[in-house]
Amino acid sequence: MSVSSISSATSTSSTTSQTNVKKLEDQIKTLQGKITKINAGTGDAETKQTQVQVIEAQIQQLQAQLDQIQKQAAVKQAAQTDNQQTPAVQEPPSTNILDTYA
Repeated sequence: MSVSSISSATSTSSTTSQTNVKKLEDQIKTLQGKITKINAGTGDAETKQTQVQVIEAQIQQLQAQLDQIQKQAAVKQAAQTDNQQTPAVQEPPSTNILDTYA
C-alpha cells in the first residue's frame, strides 16, 4: 500500500468519524430540546418525569457512542503519529573489545 493510499484512507476515516460525531451531537441537541418542551408543556408531573427519563436514557446511549468514536479516533491518531515519528533504527558499530588475557 502506497503512502498516498494510506493517507487517503486515513483522511476518509477521519471525515467519516467527524460526520458521525456531528450526527450524534445533533441528535443529543434534538433530544435535549424535547426535554425542554416536555418540562415547559402542560401535563401531570409523573408523565413528564417518565418521558424525560426515557429521553435521558437515549441521550446516555448516544453519549456513549460519541465517547467510543472519539476514543477510537484518538487511538488511530496516536498510532498514526507513532508510525510517522518512528525513525529507522541503525545499530552503532560495536565498541566492545574482548580481552583474551583476562
